[in-house]
Amino acid sequence: MTDAHEHQCSRCKTSWQHGEASNGRYCDHICPSCGFLELMVFKSHQPPMGPADYPQVVANLLKGLTDSDESVRRSAAFSLGDLRAVPERTVPALALAAICDLRTTVKQAALDGLRRFDRETCQEAAGSYWPLIAGQL
Repeated sequence: MTDAHEHQCSRCKTSWQHGEASNGRYCDHICPSCGFLELMVFKSHQPPMGPADYPQVVANLLKGLTDSDESVRRSAAFSLGDLRAVPERTVPALALAAICDLRTTVKQAALDGLRRFDRETCQEAAGSYWPLIAGQL
């Protein structure tokens, strides 16, 4: 592969490579082992992803929730729940996906992601979506 780069899953540490043709294609960034949407390029000389990276990672995953590919939206919802970071941005986006996405698998992944947060955090961060999701959590 020319111009290849490596990803290492933040969740399960599985590694895979792809070329520059995959840039912007979220489906090529889904971990083949656990399904985490890994958008960070692995650089062996840098420390693993940590809390300082969460705002950018959440921003990237939120973009994944708007992808036309169902598997990408499902993976983004799963990853946002697994990360449990930046609830003021994550919870409303997952709530909206749980309510409005046309695909059952994405709705379920969004609900599962919301369940990773405690109920109080969900209620506080969901805002006007709370009455629509409260009974499902």
